[in-house]
Amino acid sequence: SWVKDEYSRMKQASEPIRQQWYLNHAQYSGRQYSELVNGTFHKTPSFSKDKIRLTINRIRPVVRTEVARMTAQEPNAEVIPSTSEVSDIESAKSAEAVLNFAFTTKKFKAKFNSAAFWTSVCGNGYIKTFWDASRIVETQDADGNRGMGRGDIDYQVVLPFNILVPDPGIADIEDQPYVFNVYTKPVSWVNQRWASLFKEGKAQATVNTATELIDMQRLTDHGGGKSKDMDSCLIIEAWIKPGQLKDLPNGGMLTVVNNETIVQAVLDGFPYAHGEYPFAKIDSIQTGMFYSSSVIEDLIPIQKEINRRRSRALEAGNLMGNPGLMYRKGSIDSQKITNEPGQLIEVTPGMDWPVPKPQAKSIETTPQEMQELLSDIEDISGQHQVSKGSAPSGVTAATAI
Repeated sequence: SWVKDEYSRMKQASEPIRQQWYLNHAQYSGRQYSELVNGTFHKTPSFSKDKIRLTINRIRPVVRTEVARMTAQEPNAEVIPSTSEVSDIESAKSAEAVLNFAFTTKKFKAKFNSAAFWTSVCGNGYIKTFWDASRIVETQDADGNRGMGRGDIDYQVVLPFNILVPDPGIADIEDQPYVFNVYTKPVSWVNQRWASLFKEGKAQATVNTATELIDMQRLTDHGGGKSKDMDSCLIIEAWIKPGQLKDLPNGGMLTVVNNETIVQAVLDGFPYAHGEYPFAKIDSIQTGMFYSSSVIEDLIPIQKEINRRRSRALEAGNLMGNPGLMYRKGSIDSQKITNEPGQLIEVTPGMDWPVPKPQAKSIETTPQEMQELLSDIEDISGQHQVSKGSAPSGVTAATAI
């Protein structure tokens, strides 16, 4: 009951942040005619089918550069021996070898790249380190005998939509009293692991995976109506620090399926001896709060202005190339005008010739104004020519480059 109530409360409290993440992702994906209206993500409607809405996506390269920055160097760790004894030194070397082996075999770099992407777009990224008891692995004992064992350490990228915390005012995840890792899984996946723990001998679908935690239609814009069919189970992992819950004074961990069945429980203390959550949080732009900000939020107004100016310039060019005609009533048959190049127009004898419509003088965007907008993007994102691998204009000296 406590897990169910806290899940609803924390999910509702984080909803405005989630709407901003939808908008950030839409801007990155090129769906830039979108905005937040009263805190809710919407696509901006077009009031005229003939109005040009050009998209010059300057946000995507910023995110790509940001991800490249974060992943330019592989994460590394050094194990320091506790004493100068040979056995401790050799143990430290072995520990480093184990860590490097795990990074390689578990494809940690690829997972870190994914976490870096969500950090750049949403401002928050997570990597979860956990023990996968269902994994079958090859083992070898001290005598060299090979066999098969069950269970292995693993890493997983957790989307920011799947992490809920009770106090957004606490910046450090380790200072949060408890953390919920919420996700959906197919019924078959749940039944394979915990079927015997349910009253009817199997779990039932209670949520729609495309709407429960992540609104996939807003995230991908694939269109079509939202399916309301229940196709998955809701799983909540509640990680609780000591001294935060009356029923778990020493801390613990609960896994609850469909808000009604506890399938895993550690009730006599926090599961890990180090006392830390299994989530490594990666921040983009710190806000002093738990939820960090993305640089996309600062670039959206500039991106909109670039799109507006380029669309207006293209619209003006089209009007200048085909301004339309003015003619005296009865001089031509307007139904026969097709605007085809080189079209012959029959004029009634004695009537005036049709003439092009006069155009209002358009306000042109100067190259200097456009360059100022691009410079603003560089300054706000902190990505200038040098940081993107190109030399500044006018610099030719080899030492300077």
